[in-house]
Amino acid sequence: MSPSSHGWRINESGALNGARVRNVSTLGEAAAAVSPDREIHLALPCDAALLARMRFPATDPGELGGMVRLQLEKTLPYAAEEITSDFDIIESTARESVLVAAAVSTERLNAICQPLRDSERLPAKVTLFVMHVAAACPRDKTVFLVYMEGGKVVTAICEKAKPVCVHAMASAATVRDALPQLLMSAELEGLPTDFSLVLLDKACAQLEKPLSEFFGTPVELFSPDSSAPSAPRADLMPATWRKERLRLSRSASVKKRFLLAGAIYASLLVLAGLYLAVMEVRVNALERKLEAIRPQLAFVQARQNRWNALSPAFDPQRFTVELLYQINASLPSESVRMTSFQESGAGAEIAIDSEAPTASLAIKFGELLKANAALARFKFDATTPHFLPDEHAQIGITGKL
Repeated sequence: MSPSSHGWRINESGALNGARVRNVSTLGEAAAAVSPDREIHLALPCDAALLARMRFPATDPGELGGMVRLQLEKTLPYAAEEITSDFDIIESTARESVLVAAAVSTERLNAICQPLRDSERLPAKVTLFVMHVAAACPRDKTVFLVYMEGGKVVTAICEKAKPVCVHAMASAATVRDALPQLLMSAELEGLPTDFSLVLLDKACAQLEKPLSEFFGTPVELFSPDSSAPSAPRADLMPATWRKERLRLSRSASVKKRFLLAGAIYASLLVLAGLYLAVMEVRVNALERKLEAIRPQLAFVQARQNRWNALSPAFDPQRFTVELLYQINASLPSESVRMTSFQESGAGAEIAIDSEAPTASLAIKFGELLKANAALARFKFDATTPHFLPDEHAQIGITGKL
């Protein structure tokens, strides 16, 4: 977002068809026009900040920030905590560093950016638009730059594509009369005034002839709308804004996570509902099939019950004589005797009592019954042997189909 000739300009990079430029009247409209997922880089109008060309002995680049801040505190009518400053290097040699410093009061910055703060759209970077426009100047020339910004005419002296002196004038008519005084002040400050090129905004085309006659140098027309939006190094983003932006970013991230979790939960509920609906359809289908074959099942079950009832009369292995024969064949020795045999449930259950000289023979009788292949259909259970008065062991065995 940057100031246009009469309002604000949105230069949206990464659009489907390359960069897209839109013009709006206010910064609030600009904030509303930008998608919430886009990061905002705000370029301030030139009258929002102070620019100063500074020269320092060669020093570590990491120390320049502190030296610039000390110099600004000497010249600006603000306390150190009331301003935000940064710098951009114009030229650096082994002997000295020449740079342009920018400073803005936090109160003025808050006032300009209040629409962004109200919509919780704090920018990721804050710069000066004049630095962007100056970046389009040739680095090997000293350029006098004239363009429209927010209804005012901005003049800037550009050294190596960096603005070192900037003035905003009410109208184009005042520029020609103010040039002598402007250049005299620049020379007194030690600024370069030997211009080899004048860049003039097309919106101020009426100044082309007066500027050409005054400077005696070529005047080229350009449009700030189409200048490359290259970002200068200087960032005027206050530290408090960075913390607030981080908080807003985390809050938005948490909100997105909750929304995502809610969407996933809702999706799971929908899937669960669909699953239950499908299962209900399947259950209903199975119940219909079961209902259709229920008469057949009843017929088969009746036939099976009838067969089980008649089985003792037709199945030789369930004849009482055959059962007694197999039981007698399973006796481990002649000393083991079967003392009782009972049959119930049409041969479906038998009960045997036996005596043996020893408990081991009684137990072995139960094991041999279980091992008899002819009696494999029966499930035998034996009681624990107990001793009779004659010291014989008695055991009870039951068998069920």
